[in-house]
Amino acid sequence: MGQIGDGKSRFLDDIGGHRIGFELPTTFCRQYNLCSTEVAYYEAFVDQEPIYLVTIPGFHETQLSDVQVTQLVLESLVAIYDAGVLLKGFIYLHDVGQPRLTRSAIANLLMIQNMCGKDAYGQVVLVTTGWLETPTDAEAAQFEMKEGQLKSKYWDSMLSKGARYVRHNGSTSSAEDIAHLIVTEESFTPQAVDAYLIHRFLLDSVPKEILSHRDDGGFYLRHADNKGNHILVDDDYNIIRLLDWEWAHTDTKSAAFNSPVMLLPVAEFYDGNNQLRQDELVFAQLLQDKGHADLAEIVREGRILHQLDFGCGYDLADWEGFLGIFRGLRKALDVDGDLEWETWRGKALARYRDDAQLNELINRHE
Repeated sequence: MGQIGDGKSRFLDDIGGHRIGFELPTTFCRQYNLCSTEVAYYEAFVDQEPIYLVTIPGFHETQLSDVQVTQLVLESLVAIYDAGVLLKGFIYLHDVGQPRLTRSAIANLLMIQNMCGKDAYGQVVLVTTGWLETPTDAEAAQFEMKEGQLKSKYWDSMLSKGARYVRHNGSTSSAEDIAHLIVTEESFTPQAVDAYLIHRFLLDSVPKEILSHRDDGGFYLRHADNKGNHILVDDDYNIIRLLDWEWAHTDTKSAAFNSPVMLLPVAEFYDGNNQLRQDELVFAQLLQDKGHADLAEIVREGRILHQLDFGCGYDLADWEGFLGIFRGLRKALDVDGDLEWETWRGKALARYRDDAQLNELINRHE
């Protein structure tokens, strides 16, 4: 969305969009013969996956009245939904070089706000266009002042409730990055309050747990995909070469020599069970028999690090999967491991009730 001159057509060119012959069978479209002129559909590719963009008219850029534009937009969105296609989000474009926000631009902004509702502002990306490649100092200062006014005066209510702001520099990569924010839902954090409570728990738990492990301060080589298929051995199982070095990184001793994920009892692990699998016990004993008692102990006591490793980077979109991991982590840390999620959440809200950032998130999202 955006006004004439705000860069809708340029954005479509930048992202490599090509128009597709898709028309929604809406009564309003047919009545005013607008299906092929005012509401247009484009296909583009982000991360080699197809995405579809719909351009809709702004106020005062056609012969239609404000009421008719609103009716056209809403009927088009209803038809999209009836066709079984879910709307992912809004990209709102505004030329930062415009001297002021016009009545039409404000009306467009209000339309987005009313269509989304404040609980879905996180699915909106507010984009400024028209940035100069080599501005003078005066031009740069003027544009940044206008940008500040937009963010503080006109967009503040949306930004404070999850909308994302981005400058578009006119490049293909910039356009793709903007679309990527919506496609991957990176423009907002789902379950923001829950995510923050988990974040605080990890901040409180991780330093104490990491410091308590018996590390020697050194760094050890570890492969990111530690299933073992990057290790080349001879007939006597002596390691003769490490493969795929670009996936290797340094880590602490306790993390580098913990049992590989291929040995984990996957179902039990994701259900919060911290019992070691028989293969892990055998692995630890083999290390013990080879004279590496320190490494054997790391394997036997390594479940906490597994839970931290998985829990710190888990995608909350798989909520049920995360709950099992998170409960297993609490059990491993011996901190409220017996509590169900809702009970733990209530306790965490009480514990962190004086946290200013938590209270800000609660005001925004609940």
